Order: sequence, then C-alpha cells, then structure tokens
Amino acid sequence: MSLYAFYARRPDGCSLVFAVYDLKSDVDAPALALKVLIDHPSSAYVEVWHADRRVLTRYRSRSGIVFDRPRASPIASQSAETPYGLAA
Repeated sequence: MSLYAFYARRPDGCSLVFAVYDLKSDVDAPALALKVLIDHPSSAYVEVWHADRRVLTRYRSRSGIVFDRPRASPIASQSAETPYGLAA
C-alpha cells in the first residue's frame, strides 16, 4: 500500500481541498478520482499524485461529463511540475 494525494482544483489551478488515500496501486486511482470530483462540484478537475509523480488528471467538461486528459510523454512529464504547481 502507498499514499496517493488527490487535489480537487478550480479552473485557475488553485486547490482548496486535498485528500490522501492509501492505495494498492495506480489502478485504484481513477475510480477514487471520480468520487473526489463528484464530491466537490466546484472543482474543474482532480490531480492524483504518488509522491512527486503525477498519476492522472480527471476533468469535468461543461456538460458534466468526466474524462481523463491524455498524459504527455514520459520525457515531457519530467519537467519542473510538482503537486503544488510549477517549480520556480
């Protein structure tokens, strides 16, 4: 089991709430991300992080449909991005 942080974010990227869950693997994250997004209707999307690695981002569309945005290539994801935003 490992700790995963779920950040419910507003459209401007600000996170007013986050939750930490102990999960078996990344496979368990999408369903819980959906629950977090449903539980926080003012959030535009939920980011899931395992330590300093972003696992997924689940978005809410204007029609209310929730979808996952495709991830960047592994090399591109090695940027200065952190769970708290972009590093200075």
